[in-house]
Amino acid sequence: MDLVLSLIIISLMGYWCYTIAKRKGRSKALAIFMGLLFGIIAVIVYAILKPTKEVQLKNAEKLLKK
Repeated sequence: MDLVLSLIIISLMGYWCYTIAKRKGRSKALAIFMGLLFGIIAVIVYAILKPTKEVQLKNAEKLLKK
């Protein structure tokens, strides 16, 4: 039971990093790997990272169109 719970939590950390990386324009494969390897630390790091320049420009264009 403990092993199953641990695998579920580790998988969720990988998925969480993936979703943050996707939103910020970062490498999704690397995010999954880091999430699986480092867990909550990787989630915190990805949450703190700024979006890439391309994503920032895309967001700025959306704001200007409104």
